[in-house]
Amino acid sequence: MPAILAAAVGASVLFFLAGPLGVTSGLLIVSTALGWIVGLAVRPAGDDSSAGRRVAAAVGLALAACALAWVATWGWSRVEGGALGPFDFLAEVYGVLLPAQIVFAALGAALGAR
Repeated sequence: MPAILAAAVGASVLFFLAGPLGVTSGLLIVSTALGWIVGLAVRPAGDDSSAGRRVAAAVGLALAACALAWVATWGWSRVEGGALGPFDFLAEVYGVLLPAQIVFAALGAALGAR
Protein backbone atom coordinates (compact mmCIF):
# COMPACT_ATOMS: atom_id res chain seq x y z
CA MET A 1 0.00 0.00 0.00
CA PRO A 2 2.77 2.55 0.70
CA ALA A 3 4.22 1.87 -2.75
CA ILE A 4 0.89 2.60 -4.43
CA LEU A 5 0.59 5.83 -2.46
CA ALA A 6 4.15 6.79 -3.44
CA ALA A 7 3.36 6.07 -7.10
CA ALA A 8 0.18 8.17 -6.93
CA VAL A 9 2.00 11.10 -5.34
CA GLY A 10 4.79 10.81 -7.91
CA ALA A 11 2.28 10.76 -10.77
CA SER A 12 0.62 13.85 -9.31
CA VAL A 13 3.91 15.72 -9.09
CA LEU A 14 4.84 14.77 -12.66
CA PHE A 15 1.42 15.86 -13.90
CA PHE A 16 1.50 19.15 -12.00
CA LEU A 17 4.94 20.02 -13.37
CA ALA A 18 4.26 18.94 -16.96
CA GLY A 19 0.59 19.98 -17.21
CA PRO A 20 -0.40 23.16 -15.36
CA LEU A 21 3.16 24.51 -14.99
CA GLY A 22 4.35 23.40 -18.44
CA VAL A 23 7.82 22.51 -17.18
CA THR A 24 10.01 20.08 -19.08
CA SER A 25 13.33 20.66 -17.36
CA GLY A 26 13.68 18.53 -14.29
CA LEU A 27 11.18 15.85 -15.32
CA LEU A 28 13.96 13.27 -15.55
CA ILE A 29 15.04 14.05 -12.01
CA VAL A 30 11.45 13.79 -10.79
CA SER A 31 10.99 10.49 -12.67
CA THR A 32 14.13 9.08 -11.09
CA ALA A 33 13.05 10.21 -7.63
CA LEU A 34 9.58 8.77 -8.21
CA GLY A 35 11.06 5.39 -9.12
CA TRP A 36 13.49 5.43 -6.22
CA ILE A 37 10.79 6.30 -3.65
CA VAL A 38 8.46 3.64 -5.04
CA GLY A 39 11.34 1.16 -4.85
CA LEU A 40 11.99 2.05 -1.23
CA ALA A 41 8.30 1.67 -0.44
CA VAL A 42 8.20 -1.79 -2.03
CA ARG A 43 11.21 -3.01 -0.08
CA PRO A 44 10.19 -4.62 3.22
CA ALA A 45 12.51 -4.26 6.18
CA GLY A 46 15.06 -7.06 6.39
CA ASP A 47 13.60 -9.29 3.64
CA ASP A 48 16.01 -10.20 0.82
CA SER A 49 14.30 -13.40 -0.28
CA SER A 50 12.36 -12.00 -3.24
CA ALA A 51 14.52 -9.22 -4.67
CA GLY A 52 13.51 -10.00 -8.27
CA ARG A 53 9.80 -9.70 -7.55
CA ARG A 54 10.39 -6.54 -5.53
CA VAL A 55 12.29 -4.91 -8.37
CA ALA A 56 9.66 -5.97 -10.91
CA ALA A 57 6.84 -4.59 -8.76
CA ALA A 58 8.67 -1.32 -8.17
CA VAL A 59 9.49 -0.85 -11.86
CA GLY A 60 5.91 -1.67 -12.85
CA LEU A 61 4.45 0.81 -10.36
CA ALA A 62 6.89 3.54 -11.35
CA LEU A 63 6.13 3.09 -15.05
CA ALA A 64 2.39 3.02 -14.36
CA ALA A 65 2.75 6.28 -12.44
CA CYS A 66 4.59 7.86 -15.37
CA ALA A 67 1.93 6.66 -17.80
CA LEU A 68 -0.83 8.02 -15.56
CA ALA A 69 0.92 11.40 -15.44
CA TRP A 70 1.27 11.44 -19.24
CA VAL A 71 -2.42 10.67 -19.77
CA ALA A 72 -3.39 13.35 -17.25
CA THR A 73 -1.07 15.84 -18.98
CA TRP A 74 -2.66 15.06 -22.32
CA GLY A 75 -6.09 15.49 -20.73
CA TRP A 76 -4.97 18.86 -19.39
CA SER A 77 -3.94 19.89 -22.90
CA ARG A 78 -7.40 18.96 -24.15
CA VAL A 79 -9.02 21.11 -21.45
CA GLU A 80 -6.84 24.00 -22.60
CA GLY A 81 -8.01 23.60 -26.20
CA GLY A 82 -5.55 21.09 -27.64
CA ALA A 83 -6.67 19.00 -30.58
CA LEU A 84 -3.98 16.32 -30.85
CA GLY A 85 -4.49 12.73 -29.80
CA PRO A 86 -2.50 11.41 -26.84
CA PHE A 87 0.40 9.88 -28.79
CA ASP A 88 0.70 12.82 -31.16
CA PHE A 89 0.61 15.31 -28.30
CA LEU A 90 3.18 13.51 -26.19
CA ALA A 91 5.52 12.97 -29.15
CA GLU A 92 5.20 16.59 -30.28
CA VAL A 93 5.64 18.22 -26.89
CA TYR A 94 8.03 15.87 -25.08
CA GLY A 95 9.69 13.86 -27.86
CA VAL A 96 12.64 11.84 -26.60
CA LEU A 97 11.99 12.97 -23.02
CA LEU A 98 9.27 10.31 -22.57
CA PRO A 99 11.45 7.29 -23.39
CA ALA A 100 14.14 8.82 -21.19
CA GLN A 101 11.61 9.13 -18.36
CA ILE A 102 10.84 5.43 -18.72
CA VAL A 103 14.52 4.55 -18.38
CA PHE A 104 15.15 6.90 -15.47
CA ALA A 105 12.02 5.84 -13.55
CA ALA A 106 12.85 2.16 -14.07
CA LEU A 107 16.45 2.62 -12.95
CA GLY A 108 15.37 4.58 -9.89
CA ALA A 109 12.83 1.92 -8.98
CA ALA A 110 15.31 -0.90 -9.44
CA LEU A 111 17.90 0.85 -7.29
CA GLY A 112 15.39 1.73 -4.60
CA ALA A 113 13.98 -1.79 -4.39
CA ARG A 114 17.36 -3.52 -4.01
